[in-house]
Amino acid sequence: MINFLTICNTIMTFGILVGVWVGVLTTDTELKEAISKLNKFLKEKIDNLTDGK
Repeated sequence: MINFLTICNTIMTFGILVGVWVGVLTTDTELKEAISKLNKFLKEKIDNLTDGK
């Protein structure tokens, strides 16, 4: 359980940092689309991990 929480914490921290970076430092629409696709991919992977438990 602790490992799962550590992974979730790391993903959330990474997401916050990327979100701040994208929101503050750039307005590039291609980058926003790439981040959106990455976010969807990570959500699918997390859902697959949690469904198995």
